[in-house]
Amino acid sequence: TLHFLLISFCMFSCSTQKENVASRGMQNLTAHYNILYNAGELLNESERNIKQAYIDNYDRVISVYREPSEILSQPEVKKLDDAILKANTIANEKSHSKYVDDAYFLIGKANHFKSNFYNAVEFFNYVYSNYPAQKEIRQASLAWNARSLIASDRLEEAEATIDSALKYIRTEKKSVSDIYAVSAQLHIYAKQDIEAIRLLKLAVQHTKVKQNKIRWTYLTAQLQEINEQHDEAIQN
Repeated sequence: TLHFLLISFCMFSCSTQKENVASRGMQNLTAHYNILYNAGELLNESERNIKQAYIDNYDRVISVYREPSEILSQPEVKKLDDAILKANTIANEKSHSKYVDDAYFLIGKANHFKSNFYNAVEFFNYVYSNYPAQKEIRQASLAWNARSLIASDRLEEAEATIDSALKYIRTEKKSVSDIYAVSAQLHIYAKQDIEAIRLLKLAVQHTKVKQNKIRWTYLTAQLQEINEQHDEAIQN
């Protein structure tokens, strides 16, 4: 009888383990290729629309990013709310998925583009604090956190955040250009143009996003012209 019970327990345990592995695999599959993908598409579309609606004043030094405002965000609220709802599904119903951190990060970005900057900061802080092993997304969270802090005029907090990012920067990560760019924006606000130029050059060097490369190169030229680096400004 004991032998039979041991065999039965072993079979049940193995079966349960296989079911758990299969369940996690299915959750990863549906989280990534269905819910998160669709949420990301909604977010990307809203981000493009907001950037297209943003109007630069080229008579002044342009900003590092074309950031949202309540007016620019308003037409995109429905789409961004849908993206948040989809990402929340992963956080609440796919808790065994390995994409939960990506879901929270996406919610942070969606709040940023809704101009709900305080909410965005909370989500970026949550991702940074709760997923220490995810080096890529933690570094990106610091960059986006600083962007949301700047957008809500919390400059001292933004400076502390980006200082932490620079202290522990991993230059092989995708977000490295954003960290340099955000730091440059803070130095522009502080009227420290020479340091901003240095950081923008690093941002241009590391970015793979063509529009960012163009924008940051132009901004570099503006700052060089102001600081009488005329040859460099013309070249850029």
